Amino acid sequence: ARPSACIAPREVILIGNGPSALAHRLGAHIDHFPNVVRFNEFQSLGFEPYVGGRLTLWAMSGNMAPTLLETYHERHQIPVLVAVPQRTYRNCTYPIVRRETLSRVPPAMRHRVNFTERGVAAELHARHGVTSRPSSGLLVLAHLLRHFRVVHIHGFDFFSGGDGKSGHYYADGKGAAGKVHDTRQETRVARQLVAEGRVLPLSECVAASPVAPPTMLSDTLADKTCDRSVPIFGGAMHATRARVLHSSTAGIAQQNKVESQRSSFQQNLNRLD
Repeated sequence: ARPSACIAPREVILIGNGPSALAHRLGAHIDHFPNVVRFNEFQSLGFEPYVGGRLTLWAMSGNMAPTLLETYHERHQIPVLVAVPQRTYRNCTYPIVRRETLSRVPPAMRHRVNFTERGVAAELHARHGVTSRPSSGLLVLAHLLRHFRVVHIHGFDFFSGGDGKSGHYYADGKGAAGKVHDTRQETRVARQLVAEGRVLPLSECVAASPVAPPTMLSDTLADKTCDRSVPIFGGAMHATRARVLHSSTAGIAQQNKVESQRSSFQQNLNRLD
């Protein structure tokens, strides 16, 4: 990212689950964004120094939504954004896919569920030449760019020299992307958006403007509801902080695991160089 672009207000950050999330200790910076969006089965416990713990919007793919909503009970107060899995670029498919997805969500949870806006996939096709089915990450990014001038990102492996299929930071490299998405196309789109100054990798901006990192949010603050609300889908999204359960023994073990994964990731980057 250009240093001049990094002066943009830090309003929203999209946290990916790629191994590159462990390359920099940016948790304190992330937790000071008013809007923090995380994906699918993201994990914070033990990874806070790298990815923070704040959560204001939980993004997920349509096919995973019912299972995720029934599994992670501690996230039940968090607004949800479902990436509509459009299989074609004709807008007539949007209400059908949206209705089918919502029908599989437990009725008591449907009031929390919102969807990426109609036409987002078509816009990716028309403006950026995306011809394959867009990933949830790209759909959510395009959705946010309709509401924010700049979106910061972290934990997306578009820029690490890999193929985008290296797995998740919390799963020892497991959970790699399938073949349904064209990672080369999505890498091209991401780099184009960075070049335009619309998307900013947080690690590059922190390096371009070195300042002392803010203090990590305390456990007391973690349970409070923020006053700020940002209308990024339908109604207002109330920024909340997910409760993080701490265990000293589990935390130490998890931190050791994180350091091991980070070391392995850095070795892979060195080989690419």
